[in-house]
Amino acid sequence: MAVTIDDLPAVLASNYQDQLKINQKILSALERYHVKATGFVIGNRVPGRSDIFELWLSQGHELGNHTYSHMDLDEVDAQVYELDIVKGAHEIEKLLLPSGQSLRYFRFPYLHTGRNTEKGNLVREFLKENRYTIAPVTINPYDWEYNSRYVEAWGSHKLQEEEQITHMYLDRIKTTTVEAESISWLYYGRIIKQILLLHLNRINAGTLDQVLDYYVSSGYTFVTLEEALADSAYSPEGELTQPKAFTWPMTFKLSLPLSR
Repeated sequence: MAVTIDDLPAVLASNYQDQLKINQKILSALERYHVKATGFVIGNRVPGRSDIFELWLSQGHELGNHTYSHMDLDEVDAQVYELDIVKGAHEIEKLLLPSGQSLRYFRFPYLHTGRNTEKGNLVREFLKENRYTIAPVTINPYDWEYNSRYVEAWGSHKLQEEEQITHMYLDRIKTTTVEAESISWLYYGRIIKQILLLHLNRINAGTLDQVLDYYVSSGYTFVTLEEALADSAYSPEGELTQPKAFTWPMTFKLSLPLSR
């Protein structure tokens, strides 16, 4: 399994110190479980945060492009979207320059890929011309849904509600993983090298040890995104050879009784 983390430097963490602490917790968990992750960076959030990204790079993780402004391909034309990719790359490449690393991976914000549309095809051709590999997803637990409620509970010091949300989130990790395994057997006749999507947020800072421990206890080992994409389930461009297999419907909604 490859671990990928979107929306660096952080989601729903407004100040630098808060973002730094969340990143440190997530990086510490990754180190304990010997995970080399790929973090997808939103370019316009880079200024003033270079030391956070230096932590990622110094620990052997890779940074990918998540556009400059977390742009939604469904909402703009191809030319505007491509410009946002270029602007994002400009910020990220400045971070990579001291280490001599190159920018290899791109992930579509919102997982809106425009697949089988003229616009999507234009963007794919642009990515290919600029030597990007698309980073697909096979396990998507919608952690952002849990995080928004978790942050509310954390900010209001509602410990019981935090614990409820944590429990529900960890259950969702498990059920989504089982679903992905079933889909993998159905479309590929085996368990492929899975690609997990998480976000750089507070709930993962608090639970990533438990998430990674679940995967270890379930028999998973951790590989880089490059190693995962070497699986024949993925095309050379980085997309699934059975694209309909892992089309996650955006219908999930967190249901939690309010604390009194």
